[in-house]
Amino acid sequence: MGDDESGDGDLPAGSIPSVVLAALRDRMHTRRLSAPEDPGYIQVSLGEEPAAVHVVDDGTENCMIGRPVGRTPDGSVYVLVARISAYGYEQLRDGDMAVTDIWSDSSDTSLMAVYEVDGFVENIALVRHFRHPDDIPAAYRPPSPFIEFSDKDFPDDEVVRSRFFHEAFTKATDVVRRVLPRGPRTPGPPV
Repeated sequence: MGDDESGDGDLPAGSIPSVVLAALRDRMHTRRLSAPEDPGYIQVSLGEEPAAVHVVDDGTENCMIGRPVGRTPDGSVYVLVARISAYGYEQLRDGDMAVTDIWSDSSDTSLMAVYEVDGFVENIALVRHFRHPDDIPAAYRPPSPFIEFSDKDFPDDEVVRSRFFHEAFTKATDVVRRVLPRGPRTPGPPV
């Protein structure tokens, strides 16, 4: 993936980086992109970097928006995606709403991790879902610059797995403690 697709370089007018398009497609409700000849076809980039937002139609009444947020050392690109109304897109397109303000009117907002190798998307994962637009960290919103995350920001699989098993063990132990009777045990009948 070149700099022009990472979110930290200039993009050709109207193009959507492949990692952003993959994240948008993953979160779409209609499950397919419209063809250019279809009525209501939208596939456009609006605004200037670093505040640019990429838009695709998601049916006749909604659109998906996305922007690259950052990259981890393993090459995964993190993309903020959300759903807006078709009217919200028209306001954005016509300049009635600033690109930086569109996230306040969004819903179904998520941070996605997209891993691309040699121009092909290998993996997409939902990292975090934001219930309310105010929950989106300021560093992920435009006009924040593209972030080069460190390993410290995103722990490796071994750390995550270890934490998961520790939490699962603690929960299971707590359940057993609540179910078992407390106090001294009395011997049962002979067998």
